[in-house]
Amino acid sequence: ENKNMDWEISFDEKENILFVKTRGILDMSSSKALTKECIEVIKKKNCRRCLVDTREITSQNLGTLEIHSLPSLFTELDFPHDLRLAEVTLKKYAKDFGFFETVCRNRGYMVSTFFDVESALQWLRQ
Repeated sequence: ENKNMDWEISFDEKENILFVKTRGILDMSSSKALTKECIEVIKKKNCRRCLVDTREITSQNLGTLEIHSLPSLFTELDFPHDLRLAEVTLKKYAKDFGFFETVCRNRGYMVSTFFDVESALQWLRQ
């Protein structure tokens, strides 16, 4: 059984949005690998909008300290400060994703959490 998370990344040229769909177990090593891959594509495509759909993850294995440390990874990988990152998640993960959003915003990153794709897209298109 695959213990890790896997993902699909697609880029919408017309909308200039990077779409990421994740499945499996959300943990620190997957989060790091995914963040790295996304930032590479974002820089290559000069894209400033990203939607990460995590509604198909089977469990969320990140602790509070790990969530708190994720924005440091953004800084390390030179995550563009003008990038909008919309996280679409399930209501049961609202607390963790809300905390992630707060930590990111405190560091000057534009991250917002949503429970449906339509609201996320509306915010990205602003």
